[in-house]
Amino acid sequence: MTKKVTPSKAKIPAAKPAAVVRKSVTAKPLVATEVTPKSKIQKAKNVNDKTGDKIIRTSFNILKSDYAKIAELKQRSITAGMKVKKSELVRAGLHVLSLLTASQFKKAIAQVAPIKAEHPNKPKDKLLSD
Repeated sequence: MTKKVTPSKAKIPAAKPAAVVRKSVTAKPLVATEVTPKSKIQKAKNVNDKTGDKIIRTSFNILKSDYAKIAELKQRSITAGMKVKKSELVRAGLHVLSLLTASQFKKAIAQVAPIKAEHPNKPKDKLLSD
């Protein structure tokens, strides 16, 4: 008996890949260039030029009323002929707080209401218990 070969089982020879033609490349003269190491590039991005301090990116929660005060102070700076960023206002506030005496510092901190720190991206405990 002879076996019949069905078309689905028939072996088809694989196609050969096309030959790759390489063009000759003329050599260009090498030019000496100064290479800056990555560490110096990263250092330049993360360091303040004036003070030499490292710049750190952070985030924090703030009350809506305090955020409105930042907007008021930014507007005040514009009317005074300066344009400041939010981070500059926060940093200026830190510098002013550092100049206060201990009793003045306590009074200033007592005027600020503490807020509960919540991360908006994390689920609340109540949602997990349901």
